[in-house]
Amino acid sequence: MDFQQFKNGLEGLLKEKAEFELQEFQYFPYCFGHGTLAYRIKGYNVRFTYDGRDNLLTCERSNFHEKYTKCSWTILFKSEGLIWKEQWTEALLNI
Repeated sequence: MDFQQFKNGLEGLLKEKAEFELQEFQYFPYCFGHGTLAYRIKGYNVRFTYDGRDNLLTCERSNFHEKYTKCSWTILFKSEGLIWKEQWTEALLNI
């Protein structure tokens, strides 16, 4: 799975359960598949960063109603690979 497929799968899950707005999407397929993906969900900014070299996915969340460009991030979870786990969906929706 590449980062583009991860994005499409994540948006499919979110469409069913919550309203969201895409804030940022960057994907570098020729640079180890690095990518950054950010959404606004329930007043929070949520950012996914994938490091293709280390195969590490990081999910971070901002404080409530912070602007995306000026927010401070709190790590929600880190994982190896781009495999989505169901408990992460619940964590995102229960922010």
